[in-house]
Amino acid sequence: MSIYFTLQEFKDMLWTTPVPILVRVGQEPVQVRLRGQCSVVVRDADLLQEKMPDAEALTKQVRRVLAGEVIDILIETGRSVSSVAQLAALREQIARELELKAEPVFTLLGLKLTQLEIHAMESL
Repeated sequence: MSIYFTLQEFKDMLWTTPVPILVRVGQEPVQVRLRGQCSVVVRDADLLQEKMPDAEALTKQVRRVLAGEVIDILIETGRSVSSVAQLAALREQIARELELKAEPVFTLLGLKLTQLEIHAMESL
């Protein structure tokens, strides 16, 4: 069991989409996988303790939230581009949208996302 403190920071957590996401780019379906890094800070230590008593579970949950929330963003963004290169060029925009979309989920866990980057977008 872990003990959390308000303003405690978990830095440089690596995350990825565990399975490729099927995105329609133009008229073609493309499998896309993302890899990135993020940091979170504890806003409500008691709430986080209740939801995630183990720091290892916390790391897994952060990854799950990001991977889950990015699916809709990629599907929607894929509709507006005509190539994988155009989609990859929007990594920063996708990261900002992901921050906004994930924020309410992290709030429910007692966390705040302080940094999010997408390092790579691979098409398979």
